[in-house]
Amino acid sequence: MVLGVRFSQAASRIPLSRVLMNVLAVLAFLLISGSFVSDVLCGFRAYSNRAAKTIFEGLKVGGFEVEEETLYRSVKSGLLIAQIPVSVNYPKNMKVDLMKFSESVLRILRNHWKEVLRRMFLIR
Repeated sequence: MVLGVRFSQAASRIPLSRVLMNVLAVLAFLLISGSFVSDVLCGFRAYSNRAAKTIFEGLKVGGFEVEEETLYRSVKSGLLIAQIPVSVNYPKNMKVDLMKFSESVLRILRNHWKEVLRRMFLIR
């Protein structure tokens, strides 16, 4: 799997709301998977046929949850994740729904609560 990373260059052009959302998503992903990925929410991705079959089979999430869940499945399946810099331009009037995003992060944590507890309290 190849993952685009928006924050490697010219991060000042990325709206603060998107930077903060990514920080929250990275922390949630670290809690769930134990792996660090620098840009969890970037939608620029490429998959091999094998990776796509492994990741998307039976996937039943939508919205912001797709990015985290596909990364989680990649890590759990032992797939390699390459990260490459990408450049993006955001229209000045583009808005994000922070409430929807927050709800998505809470759903992700709820769906993987056993992994979260295991990592937080070192439970087997």
